[in-house]
Amino acid sequence: MPDYRVIPYSSDRLPDLEALWREHRNNEEAVASRRRHFQWLTERNPSRLGASPYYLLIDGSRVIGMHGHMPQQFSVNGKPQRFFLAHDDLLAVECRGKGLGTVMLNGATEHNTSFAGALWHNAPNRKLYAKCGWTDLSRLKSWLLIIDPKRNFEARLGSGLLTSALSVIVRKLLAMRSALGRAGRSAAYRVEEIARFDDAFDALFERTAPTLAIAAARNAAYLNWKFVEKPGNRYRRLAAFDSSGVLRAYVVVSGGEQGEKPVGSILDLLGDPAHPKALDVVLRRGLEWLRSQSVVEVSCVGSERALSCLVRFGFRQRESETGFMFKHWESVFENDFVCNIDNWYITQSDADGDAWNPT
Repeated sequence: MPDYRVIPYSSDRLPDLEALWREHRNNEEAVASRRRHFQWLTERNPSRLGASPYYLLIDGSRVIGMHGHMPQQFSVNGKPQRFFLAHDDLLAVECRGKGLGTVMLNGATEHNTSFAGALWHNAPNRKLYAKCGWTDLSRLKSWLLIIDPKRNFEARLGSGLLTSALSVIVRKLLAMRSALGRAGRSAAYRVEEIARFDDAFDALFERTAPTLAIAAARNAAYLNWKFVEKPGNRYRRLAAFDSSGVLRAYVVVSGGEQGEKPVGSILDLLGDPAHPKALDVVLRRGLEWLRSQSVVEVSCVGSERALSCLVRFGFRQRESETGFMFKHWESVFENDFVCNIDNWYITQSDADGDAWNPT
């Protein structure tokens, strides 16, 4: 008879997880990459503070499933609040379709009854979380900026006269927009590339947090963990400083391959609300770097509260299936507050949005 149990993860179980990963990957290089990223995600997390970062579904002594439950320091109207972000659910191949995802997820939330959110679902995960009583808040927004119209049109329409004609028209419109953006640059801020985040970023978040309602604490420890210490990262980290040398905004971008075309991403950004032009300046520099990498398009997913500034740069919203769900909110929030997506500051880097990509 099966003996299913859910237990907290401990490092001695890492070989068991590797065996689980091999069932799905069958590639030692891919398993080794996942191990490096998993250890960074769990062992370097500055918000872990003794909490279990994963829960394991056990049948007897064998690990047959895993569920990520990332400890995270958040800010609620400027006051610290500890949350957990659910992610990275995986079952052994022969265990799928038997209701064991429900057993695993319910077991994890019985172990940990603190507030938990969940991002970046696929359709089966959304169905599973809803079945387990998670509240489905809203679809997040997706933004897209076309950089190279010809390659985008070719991907959708194939090559030909129509593609060439459309590309010429759109390229001229984009060039006009880019020229207007350069003309509107502010000399009041200088932009620097950041090798490592320091206490100036702590101060920026402290100034900004009271205006954000609910946001991950984007302090130096968090930013270094996410964007400096991640294995193999090639992020471009840019910051804007005013004439007195005070940090006013930052952005983190990446550029790489996705399918047949190189794409760029805006992973995270934050600006001092008293200096909105600083965020524009540093975003413009980030987009210039992405263009220099010959990306075809730039995308970002998150809440409108975080990303509405992208409209000023020609980004357009598109349909997104990405959602946000949460559990055990009743002891932390009023319903009207937690269920208003406008109160949430979410970018693509939250939870494990970019964690597993070797970029």
